[in-house]
Amino acid sequence: MNSIKIALKYIKNLPIVYDLIIKLSKKKIIITKPRDADLIFVGSSFIMGQDHPSVSMLSKLFGHALRKMSYKNLIPSNFELDFYLGTVGRRLKPIKIFYTRENLPHNTIDCDYSITNDIAADNPNHLRIPNWKDHIDWSENNSVDKLHYSEQIGKRFGSLLKISELMKPQGSDFIFKNRNMSLITSHLREPRRSIYLKFSSHFKVDGYGPFFDKRIKHHNKSNFTKKEIMRDYAFNLCPENTLYPGFYTEKVPESFIAKSLPITWADPNINYDFNEKAFINLINYQFNNYEDIIELLKQDSFLKKFTHEPLLLKSINLEKETIFIEKILKKL
Repeated sequence: MNSIKIALKYIKNLPIVYDLIIKLSKKKIIITKPRDADLIFVGSSFIMGQDHPSVSMLSKLFGHALRKMSYKNLIPSNFELDFYLGTVGRRLKPIKIFYTRENLPHNTIDCDYSITNDIAADNPNHLRIPNWKDHIDWSENNSVDKLHYSEQIGKRFGSLLKISELMKPQGSDFIFKNRNMSLITSHLREPRRSIYLKFSSHFKVDGYGPFFDKRIKHHNKSNFTKKEIMRDYAFNLCPENTLYPGFYTEKVPESFIAKSLPITWADPNINYDFNEKAFINLINYQFNNYEDIIELLKQDSFLKKFTHEPLLLKSINLEKETIFIEKILKKL
């Protein structure tokens, strides 16, 4: 086999994974249709209703109401998945990998392997790659030869994230800025709305992004980078969309590198990835409607505690990812 045929179904790209396949296989990679592929990566938009064949057809009849359907109602059987992929009847079955950057369990779709954010999965055929790792500049430590999705991923922030910067202390820059907050978002669904309203009553919170500027049709097509915005603020309000063990996006590390103290709302297991002393997790202050943390943010003595803390307590690498991809490639 001089080449590897890969199909991406209900998925846009494969940061890290695609780069490792190229590096480890040393073969020509051909992007093709599922019926011809050796490896098929099945994305989460399939079962979240965005690209599901049934939803695509029925939404024309029932409109937005169909979007409220539980994703559990859209999970296909093995035969249904093969039918949607067009692989029914193939003599040599392709290897199927469930790949999601959303907050979904690793076994949501029954595939040969899975790559998700799931932090507690006890399955040798599962690999956890936290969402925020996609935004790291892996060329810095030569983990990959080339970053094929780097321009697309780093565009919104203004650059990819350097491991060396995440391992340095936050420093005191944010303390000397005006004690205002930035919030960059495309929506204000709960609890983001309540958090925004609460802190807006005590601080000046400036909103950016598609929710606050309807002229922005997509967050990758704005006339600013997140780094340009956040560096002018002492604080960045960056709550996650949901609480799920292992689901931590680029929001905290981006804010940290921009020298704007990250104020997130995330599952407590975020401390597994990041130094809990380098950012604020509102989940620890929600019991009296955030009144305690609001007062603490006005005190220099409290803020100075963050100046000596790095976000990463130890360097990160792609060793586990490399071993996992090698295992898959050996099956071809």
